[in-house]
Amino acid sequence: MPRSSLVAPAWLVVGSSAALFACWDFDYEPPAPADASSDARPPPTDAQVPCVVGGYYCGGERLPGDPRSLYRCDDGGAGTLTSTCAVACIVAPPGKDDACSAAPSCVVGGRYCGGDKVNGDPNVLYRCNAGGALSVVTRCARGCQINPNDDDACK
Repeated sequence: MPRSSLVAPAWLVVGSSAALFACWDFDYEPPAPADASSDARPPPTDAQVPCVVGGYYCGGERLPGDPRSLYRCDDGGAGTLTSTCAVACIVAPPGKDDACSAAPSCVVGGRYCGGDKVNGDPNVLYRCNAGGALSVVTRCARGCQINPNDDDACK
């Protein structure tokens, strides 16, 4: 157990400031040096690593958002929605862009909102062409309405 006793008060003058302090006489044992590895932090998770400007990411993977949607990384780490995936957004290995999985076949001539049987902007109405190719019919100013048993339409 440390032994202590007050030796004498003392003044410490530094520049134009002075402070009164007391000196204590006691046995002091400094703590053992900390293990350098104990202060090491774990490597950041993918969600903590900033996105690469211009890269494409599924929501929740380096950018906040719907995990079934694809976002483009903008300056400052913000994301812009580029596509709602009809089935799923696939997280790619580091260094590659994430992407929507292949959408199921759409009916040729049918009209679909992005994310309803076709990958695309949820506020755009698309026409399904031969081979599953899409063409833009229009951008819906008030959003796109998914109609389960009929062509989709603008609201």
